[in-house]
Amino acid sequence: MLLQGFIGMSLSGGGMALKLQGQYYFSAHRAEVWKSLNDPVTLAKAIPGGKTFKPLGNDRYAITMELGIPAIKGTYKGYAEITNKVAPKSYTIHIVASGATGTVDATAHIDLQDQQAGTLASYTGEAKVSGALAGAGSRILSGIGKIIIGQFFKSLDRMVQR
Repeated sequence: MLLQGFIGMSLSGGGMALKLQGQYYFSAHRAEVWKSLNDPVTLAKAIPGGKTFKPLGNDRYAITMELGIPAIKGTYKGYAEITNKVAPKSYTIHIVASGATGTVDATAHIDLQDQQAGTLASYTGEAKVSGALAGAGSRILSGIGKIIIGQFFKSLDRMVQR
């Protein structure tokens, strides 16, 4: 369950930067959540609109996403890279994807903590948006960001429970 989430905005050099911060509670043990966060098949299914998450080696993946949300609708292709791994506690994921409406360059640090009978995932990061995407406006992008993050964690939670 999403406990809290925050998305702040700032403008920079023709684009927009979104600050990301929040927490999600999983009713599964940390080892199970960690395993899912490191499985390319699970990540491809958990990322909203995720079509491919193809391993390129060294925790780097070719990605394709098809998003149907009106302001950002389209196909986005790029890469994802996982760094700063501290198993089974934390890692940083960097995603760069471009489509006809612009580019998203996002970095998020995810930290997992044992809590009660489950796991608390905390995330912080930033997403830089450029092109026509940035023209969608801060309120729209903030709302879309919350939707995408919420969908990702809910989808991941369902797969961890299997």
